[in-house]
Amino acid sequence: MTTADDSKYRAPAAICAADVLLAVARSETRLNAGQLSALTGHNRSLVYRAAKSLVSRDFLEEYELQGSVWFRLGPAAGEVGGAYQRAIPFQESIRRQMGQLSERFGETVSVGRLEGTEVRYLMREEGRNSVVALSHVGKRLPAHATAIGKALLADLDWSDVRHSFGENAALRQLTDSTIHNLSDLKVDLVEVGERGYAVEYEEVVQGRCCVAVTIPGFEVFGTRIAMSMSMPRPRFDDEHEQIAADLLRCAAELRDDVRDRRDLGGAESLA
Repeated sequence: MTTADDSKYRAPAAICAADVLLAVARSETRLNAGQLSALTGHNRSLVYRAAKSLVSRDFLEEYELQGSVWFRLGPAAGEVGGAYQRAIPFQESIRRQMGQLSERFGETVSVGRLEGTEVRYLMREEGRNSVVALSHVGKRLPAHATAIGKALLADLDWSDVRHSFGENAALRQLTDSTIHNLSDLKVDLVEVGERGYAVEYEEVVQGRCCVAVTIPGFEVFGTRIAMSMSMPRPRFDDEHEQIAADLLRCAAELRDDVRDRRDLGGAESLA
């Protein structure tokens, strides 16, 4: 959050460029200057100049269609995203555990962290049964609707959770099954603590469910992370307890791997 002391360091053009880049990254389709202006709140002229500057550095690509100039992500954006993933401490150890789970069950495994009342997905390992999903790398989703989010929220004091969402918050619903009030969320988080893993039952996508566990003693850039596996509802109904047990085992192995490497004096980025 910007403070009065920070205001003298604000660079409007840089802020606009960052907002434009994020808007394009979060969009499911191409965007033009008018749409970017509406999404970011910056005036159209500044948005267009910022977008053209990003094009010149390969962060965006532009093309003409139906008499308008459209923007999409460029290769430099992928370079930055890849560098971020490579900087995740012990990312190869995490990837190895994700790969083992994905190979065994054929489903998609994800890792994410809590950012306020949302989850940001950091890593994803596609399973052979993978389907199009909302939880792609970099995507943010409401924490109360996701298994990863609920696993991480359950580790917090309830007073902190309530403060984050607001006392009388109406929680965003993605499907008819999404938790929509704090009372129900509190009950769900208590159950997470009791059984040791979180579940999401058609709360993000109808027909899809998810199981998630936190990785104890492990942080990414100062924030706890959790690992999840998504699956179709019939498989969840039949196998979610076994899947949860395997997730917990992998989380424990990763915790031990990290602990052993740190005891040996290895750098946090060492895989």
